[in-house]
Amino acid sequence: MADSISRTHLVRAISRGLVSFLPRPQTSMERAVQAVLATRAGHADLPQAVIKDLIEQIKSNNGARTGTDPRSAGLNLREINVLSLVAEGLSTSEIAQQLNYSEKTIKNILHSMTVRLGLRNRAHAVAYAVRAGVV
Repeated sequence: MADSISRTHLVRAISRGLVSFLPRPQTSMERAVQAVLATRAGHADLPQAVIKDLIEQIKSNNGARTGTDPRSAGLNLREINVLSLVAEGLSTSEIAQQLNYSEKTIKNILHSMTVRLGLRNRAHAVAYAVRAGVV
């Protein structure tokens, strides 16, 4: 339950197991209990606006790369999230703030990925991810 959630955070939360989201201003205790029971029964409970945002996010992320498995590019979800924000032009501190990591963590993610994949720098890493179809 929260006041709102961004598309990026929504996709990230769903990839980590989120199945229900309730907007705090419109949620009573009875509604929260219903959502918990529905979730326990294996059902998702998402408002239509959240579902629409999720569909739009998935469409914009998949585009021409439908069927691409990020693991085939040697990248994990956290690396892809970081590279997506690098590709948008965000600084290390902006990426850290958006993903709720420290700047040192962002630098470590980028460094370990570039060393592991034999890439020269951030631009090369973004180009690699774009060619692999994951960004």
